[in-house]
Amino acid sequence: GIPAEPLFRSGVLVGADLIELELRLSKDLFEAYGPLISGRDLARTLGYKSLVSLRHAVHQKTVPVPTFTISNRRGHFALTLDVVSWLLQERNKASSNKVEINM
Repeated sequence: GIPAEPLFRSGVLVGADLIELELRLSKDLFEAYGPLISGRDLARTLGYKSLVSLRHAVHQKTVPVPTFTISNRRGHFALTLDVVSWLLQERNKASSNKVEINM
């Protein structure tokens, strides 16, 4: 079952904590989107404010994960696993950049 207390401690995730978070994110995103994410779902998952913002990033080549087109399909796609990896990297960067303030 899901623990009542927070699953992960603050700070950089390593070892079992990192693996557990990766498994949870992978499961959740695969259940929601399958192996590919595109359109508004990709924009939302990557933290863009809108689909237009994502399109602009694709044009500027600043999307943080590899995106690609598929023949006879509209839009750009990303692998769900690439999105999971990027989310974990960003989470760890944010954790390692934290500064504790003692008051």
